[in-house]
Amino acid sequence: MKFRIAIPILAFVAATMSAVSASAHDLVLIPDGPKTLTMKFGHPPDYEAPDPEKIFLLDAYATNDNTSISLLSAVTKGNGEHSTLNMAGLTGERSIAIVAGEYDNGYFASVTKNKYFNTSKLNLPKATDSGYFLKFAKSLYPLAAKGGFDRVLGQQLELIPQSDPFAVRPGQKLPVRVLFRSQPLAGVGLECGDGVTKIKEVDIPRYKTNTEGIALIPIEKVGLQIIALDYQTPPRFPALSDHDDYGASLTFIVSAKVE
Repeated sequence: MKFRIAIPILAFVAATMSAVSASAHDLVLIPDGPKTLTMKFGHPPDYEAPDPEKIFLLDAYATNDNTSISLLSAVTKGNGEHSTLNMAGLTGERSIAIVAGEYDNGYFASVTKNKYFNTSKLNLPKATDSGYFLKFAKSLYPLAAKGGFDRVLGQQLELIPQSDPFAVRPGQKLPVRVLFRSQPLAGVGLECGDGVTKIKEVDIPRYKTNTEGIALIPIEKVGLQIIALDYQTPPRFPALSDHDDYGASLTFIVSAKVE
């Protein structure tokens, strides 16, 4: 199977910094080779390399192996819009099926429209809006088809394919389950893009989950697939923010043919 892919990432476009665009920023992990991982944060055309100090978990899971291998020691700042990580030195001969990451983007608060500061409302008591932003990401490698693509890792917000994502063809739909703190999340909208088309926030199609937390995601093209969800809850610490915002992404590559 051919891994290397030169496709822009799914475009979530925002004109200015706001609570909506802050939540639309995603940690995206791209399976760019059997032992290579590309990491991005944000949204096109403003992707940047993730801040290593905000990545507090980055684990690789081998095929048919429930133990994880921490990749944190190999994380670097990167250049421009991404950072690339070679997993070979840490994973050895083990074949990687899944990589999962967690990213703390901290607090943002606003005192004027469209102007946000990277702090909590504890420091800006007159803030008109404030949120705490936590990101989760999973990248599936082709071996996940043999090693548990539907494995539940226990992320606070997690997207789990319910059928083999590498067997799906353009024109078909992939069932994806959403768990929030281990419970099915009903009535939320998942997003999916072709990795090329830029879509305004208000025009992004969203596919609602049913009572079991499952949404049917249409796969339109071969290539990189990014499925994403933003979910907002009341704050755990009201003195710090008006709401907590969780983001999750799931990435994999659909080949032109089933290998």
